[in-house]
Amino acid sequence: MRHANHAPLGPSFLRLLTTLAVGSWIVAGTTGCSGSSEAKGRGAELYANCIQCHQANGAGSALAQAPEIAGVDAAYVEATLTKFRTGVRGAHPDDVEGLKMRALAKTLDSDQDVKLVSAYVASLPAVAHAATLGGNAEHGRTLFTACIGCHGDHGQGNPALNAPRLAGRDDWYLVRSLEKFRAGVRGADPRDAGGAMMRPMAASLPDEQALKDVAAYVATLR
Repeated sequence: MRHANHAPLGPSFLRLLTTLAVGSWIVAGTTGCSGSSEAKGRGAELYANCIQCHQANGAGSALAQAPEIAGVDAAYVEATLTKFRTGVRGAHPDDVEGLKMRALAKTLDSDQDVKLVSAYVASLPAVAHAATLGGNAEHGRTLFTACIGCHGDHGQGNPALNAPRLAGRDDWYLVRSLEKFRAGVRGADPRDAGGAMMRPMAASLPDEQALKDVAAYVATLR
């Protein structure tokens, strides 16, 4: 049985195939970039509600009791906003800042919006502020050893444990957070597993000076 002879593919036809293949790749790539750009734009749009307290660059404001959030891991921001939206955090009557954040977090209409604004916050360049409380960093170094298991030896955090980065965080915010954990204003909700772990750690710090000392040491970490 004889097979039909096929004419070899000509140069013009090969060029056409190459053009179509490259064109398809460009269109697909453009679509992906467009989607990413649109997502970032939506995240920035949602973040507009945060600017009044956290500022446009995420540097925060001590006056507004709003910490710097620029560059914080997206997964942690997302988990935190979800806690505020569901009342796991920010529901205690003595948590003035938390109550405000809970109201703002509830303006996010969907889980997707939470993801988008969290990704936008994480994309902002981190902003480091100088220490303001005058704690003893050397004593704080010793106290911080109890925190290394979750937050890392350089305060870099551990996403697997949903333990946030501490390095570069405002010292006043760290002290305020520890005070809330010690008082049961934060971390008392049975649904807050991370908060439940933090409460005994905060309670192990004997006094207000110890809180300041830990915060002073954390301020030296980068």
